[in-house]
Amino acid sequence: MKFLPKHVFVLLSAAFIVGCSDSQQETQAQPELSALAEAEYPKAEAPTTEPVFRWDFSDTQKAFLYDYQQEVEMLTQTGTTHTDETEIQEQYMKAKGRLQIVPRRNRTADLLLQNVRAEMRMGGASAPTETQVMPAVEISGLREDGSGGSGDAAHETFLRMLFPLPTKSLAVGESVRIPAEMPYQVGDESFQVRGFSEITLVGYVYIEDRLCAKLSIVSDISQLELPARIQGQHGLSARGNSVFYFDVEERAFVEGYNDLFVQLLTEDAVRQMAMESRNKISVKRR
Repeated sequence: MKFLPKHVFVLLSAAFIVGCSDSQQETQAQPELSALAEAEYPKAEAPTTEPVFRWDFSDTQKAFLYDYQQEVEMLTQTGTTHTDETEIQEQYMKAKGRLQIVPRRNRTADLLLQNVRAEMRMGGASAPTETQVMPAVEISGLREDGSGGSGDAAHETFLRMLFPLPTKSLAVGESVRIPAEMPYQVGDESFQVRGFSEITLVGYVYIEDRLCAKLSIVSDISQLELPARIQGQHGLSARGNSVFYFDVEERAFVEGYNDLFVQLLTEDAVRQMAMESRNKISVKRR
């Protein structure tokens, strides 16, 4: 069974929410995202000491283990430009695996996504389902501030959106807006779609005996500017809502939920493709 192309799966795993637009026009309005299915935890007072929103990678003998879940619903329409010939394809994936953050020397860490088993189907709900074991993903050089050291833009966006950390201390109700970008390919040329992630400190809660900051994140990566020589319609944007809980004493994430919506549009003189995808990702400390 042919399923999600590798680059599309990686794109979705990187928590991108994509919306289509003409390269010369405003981004089209997106469907409203549904509320996140999050637990209600007991509220807590803010700590007396200002928290540090950074991982603690000082102990190289300690790994942070998480259950990882992802669900993707994708609808792709392809066809020939200026004709009515189109093909519509539905794809679905539900995956579970284990994610580890393993501290190394120099206060950096490796991210390991392993043992991912995915149920996939091509077609509607009645289509046959195939189970696959996905290749492991390893990203080295995760810094305590949540950024990456590999120099790979896709990895950087993946890390920032999977484990979002504010770039400064926040009071309850305060927000910080962080620039974000993602690559967009037209033929052999690569361009950047630009936007932001806005992180708000909603408050503090107790998860069992952990004092956690509740972070709400709104992402919008949708500004694509292409040179005039690029013909046709091309668009990519990323939008979504997330909520994460960060243990301010241990300085590690406890759990997080992403609700993401993806759209993509590309059309040249010969072919056209439009893609919509709904992507939900959760991580929870073991």
